[in-house]
Amino acid sequence: MPREQAYYWPIWLIESLRPNCQNQQKTFCQTQSVLWQALNIYDDIIDGDNPRADLMRANNNFRKFLKVLYTSNLPVYFIDQADNIINTWEKINRQEWQSAKLLIKNGGIKIPQHLPSAETYNLGYKKSLLLAIMPIISALKLNLISSRRELKIAFNFFKYALAAKQLADDASDWLVDLENGILNPVNLLVLKAAKNKKIKLNLKTKPEIAYLLFANNAGPQTAKNILNLCKKAEKEALKLGIKNTMPLTKFLIQPLSKSAQKVLNFQNLL
Repeated sequence: MPREQAYYWPIWLIESLRPNCQNQQKTFCQTQSVLWQALNIYDDIIDGDNPRADLMRANNNFRKFLKVLYTSNLPVYFIDQADNIINTWEKINRQEWQSAKLLIKNGGIKIPQHLPSAETYNLGYKKSLLLAIMPIISALKLNLISSRRELKIAFNFFKYALAAKQLADDASDWLVDLENGILNPVNLLVLKAAKNKKIKLNLKTKPEIAYLLFANNAGPQTAKNILNLCKKAEKEALKLGIKNTMPLTKFLIQPLSKSAQKVLNFQNLL
């Protein structure tokens, strides 16, 4: 069974900071993998995507992550930051769980009079910044990151990278989420465009209208946002001496920026 990409993030960070490093920190990679699985199960439960989502498995995996985090003899300031990230993740998930869904009847979407601002929904990294913890621990344990300044830069890199990745995921799920009454930063742009143009949306009788609003408005704007986040991530990586040819940016950032650029190139052909 192939491993998910996130498994390799600790390796990519280490090899980017110290090329040809032989210590691959498999414990942190394995913990990264079980954390990834836990977060995906929690997302399925919150979104209602999978009624058979295994909560006990998610909890078990999350405990494994916490055990490694709190028994790895890490600096207190790092543990404090990790605790803040976990607390924020819990708060964001609770808000998402309690948020009202869109009212949809016979395919017709009732657009709320007051839609949330785009900024409210562009904080996707807060749901996934936990995935930065294991890669950074692996670098800390090898003294490849050794100061609070470098730690801040590393977290900033992952903040931008994970925000870009979350936006790309939301772009893939914009219609499924919309059909389920779930707002995400991409279908929010579709709803805003429809509201500004005074267009009624019905996903049953006239789904092509939503597709056109996505193609002409939400898709290109999201692609631009992803490119901007990727550039910010690359800028932070350079502060740590990580060039675009290194594994971390080559495998994590460049696929996102290339896909976003393809969207904009396609729009220019229309």
